[in-house]
Amino acid sequence: MNDYETYFKNGQKILRGLTSLGVTLGLRYVTKAIYEPVFLDAKDKTAVFAQARQAKTDAYIALREQRGAASEYLRDVRNHLTGPLGDTWSAQWAPLGFINGTLQLPRTDAGRCQMLAKVQAYFGDHPEHENAAEEYTAAQAEALCGPMTAAFNAVDDCKFDARTKRDARAAAIKLLDKKISSLRKELENVLDPADP
Repeated sequence: MNDYETYFKNGQKILRGLTSLGVTLGLRYVTKAIYEPVFLDAKDKTAVFAQARQAKTDAYIALREQRGAASEYLRDVRNHLTGPLGDTWSAQWAPLGFINGTLQLPRTDAGRCQMLAKVQAYFGDHPEHENAAEEYTAAQAEALCGPMTAAFNAVDDCKFDARTKRDARAAAIKLLDKKISSLRKELENVLDPADP
């Protein structure tokens, strides 16, 4: 079910009907007192899930921004260090995280975080290779590593939170569907088929 707005508008009509006609019809199994809390819970859990889904989207956007900044910085640092380390791979590049005979940058967020930490350590050990004017420094690597790690972790947290709230919404909707189905059956028993 994708159209929750229509679903809850119809659910609100059911609530109004139970409020105005439930006692008159003599409903006993699905009354306003039974239906209303289930309806409100499903509506609330749907709204809570929508907020969690938006938070996940926002976390992905923040991660993309951090990813872009980290990738650009690592690319610039690699280009800067070709002066002292050479423009082809050698063992001197290994402390920076370049392995397997290549100067290829990491393609994963975890790899970017690890390389930023290695760049920070490298510049700490080799301050003569820093370029403060261009911000190719241990401090800048650290400044990028923290937010990158935080953004990466925030996405994981938001994914877990959204899954949990999606499952809670699904359970609440399932219960509401059962109440609506029970109400239909009860109405079939108390109403004449020709009753307007």
